[in-house]
Amino acid sequence: MTGERLQATAQTLREALAKIQTVTDTTEIHAARIAGKRLRYLLEPVASEIPGGSAAVRKMKRFQDEFGLLNDAFVRMAEIEDAAQAAGAEQARVALHGALAARSRARATDDPVRGLVAIARSVQRETGRRFRAVARDYLGSSGGSFVLSLTRLGARLARDHQSLLDKELAS
Repeated sequence: MTGERLQATAQTLREALAKIQTVTDTTEIHAARIAGKRLRYLLEPVASEIPGGSAAVRKMKRFQDEFGLLNDAFVRMAEIEDAAQAAGAEQARVALHGALAARSRARATDDPVRGLVAIARSVQRETGRRFRAVARDYLGSSGGSFVLSLTRLGARLARDHQSLLDKELAS
């Protein structure tokens, strides 16, 4: 049963990875991350029962780490966007009050947006680096061979469990 579930979950991961085309595919990237997490959690309890199982768990941990860091970068960018929106609203409020008070100059030196832009550029570069690493290791043909090795582990586990069951039924 676990072998079949591993194979099915590996197929779900393969399908999720195939949907990722660019760094802007955040929903698809998140879906692949979750599918990878499920696969790892299925694999961990039985890893010692199959040759290559422990190595596969290590690969899945690395997968989760890389996709998690990429997802964290997306979250940081969303937080920066929220902060920029709030800063823009505050600047508009200050400008409005300045105009209403007939002040000739708003406080031009208090520009939090410039700092947010600098941070956003840094996060954007980090996101690009992380996506390139994910694409290199898990997308396209790399993703196919990565998932294929996991599917084979599931098939081996299913076969081994069936052999054990057959032996027990025969005795």
